Amino acid sequence: MRSDWREPFFIVFVILAVVIGLLAWVRHPGNEATGATYAAGATSSAPVPTSQLLPTPMPTAVPDLTPSEALLTYAPDAIVLSGVVPVQPVADALVAAAAVLVGREAVDDQLQVVEDPELTGTRLTLEGRIADEVERTRIVAAVTGIGVQINDRLVLDSEVRTVADVIAATPELSQFDGFLRASTLVDLLGDPEGSFTVFAPSDGAFTVLDTPTINALSDLELLAEVLRFHVVEGARSAAELEGADVLATLQGGTLTVGVDVEGTLKVGDATVVVRDLDAVNGVVHVIDVVQIPATVATEIELNRLVELDPVQFSPGSATILQASIPILEQAAAILVANPSGAVEIQGHTDTDGDEALNLELSQKRADAVLSFLVDHGVDPGRLTAIGFGETQLKVPDEKTSADKAANRRIEFRVAR
Repeated sequence: MRSDWREPFFIVFVILAVVIGLLAWVRHPGNEATGATYAAGATSSAPVPTSQLLPTPMPTAVPDLTPSEALLTYAPDAIVLSGVVPVQPVADALVAAAAVLVGREAVDDQLQVVEDPELTGTRLTLEGRIADEVERTRIVAAVTGIGVQINDRLVLDSEVRTVADVIAATPELSQFDGFLRASTLVDLLGDPEGSFTVFAPSDGAFTVLDTPTINALSDLELLAEVLRFHVVEGARSAAELEGADVLATLQGGTLTVGVDVEGTLKVGDATVVVRDLDAVNGVVHVIDVVQIPATVATEIELNRLVELDPVQFSPGSATILQASIPILEQAAAILVANPSGAVEIQGHTDTDGDEALNLELSQKRADAVLSFLVDHGVDPGRLTAIGFGETQLKVPDEKTSADKAANRRIEFRVAR
């Protein structure tokens, strides 16, 4: 049975909790009044060129103070409060506000108070399904004035949102959303008749990727493989995932999913930081590490190796120079340690000389690398060699000797 909020002792308690929260908020270092921000009804922008979607470098000056993150998960008969707040009075004020909405006995308080001097203020995300805008106004009004920044993700029961819509409306998934829109996967996830679980990396997860991986994502084919590795068929809630083991992804690889010894829900080497963003055709879970398929990781590692120290040959021949032997030995070791995927060895030349002869030379050089790798323990059944001559120049407008050297190269593609 719900508490009657109009009872004098209860309203006094609520007012007292809010006042205490505001006083603590004002006195907490770095706090100032913040306005409410709303994500409800957010729309996505048109597709952006992939070059503009690549993660930006981390700023050299990191802000001294950042807001803590708290979550209010709403249902008409229950509210769950979770996440972090910087001081106890703010936690008390949130519990009191939630009690106004559903009654104190229906409030599950999982808030953590972390008195970290680098935390200032609290960003409170509102999630759950609501009947109408009147209910939205009532919920927002209950937490307004506590001194929290409000991120409204409440969804109308009548609103049909696909997985693609949910990703687009989630601020910390803007990078993932941009990549989706640079691929055809957005159409699949936007189909309301489908059923998917998406493990969506946060913007922070993309920011910490190394340069070779970032550069690899500019290849739309490889990008699609990485994105599809984050999607499995069928909608699985966080509770269902806790009992899972290995899930097959749309990419064809598998993800290990489950709870670790500390009770944390893990996907591969990532932690699920936001659970159960529901959609009409599935569910989205936010993770903190981008998952790279084994075959893609092998390709990136091989090409990082030969980009830093290109395989060199005697001029006009397919004889591998002694200086390049250590590089190819490392390449062989990488392939032996990572036996998944068929490997295509690609030979390329500059534009000097006859085009037909360059094509022939590039094939011989690719064949020479294949033979070397086989001699060093790589399964010949997974290797093929193909020469492209001067048809795929890395520097199309050759002007300098450095341009020509960049075009004379060996590259690897790992089948996925």
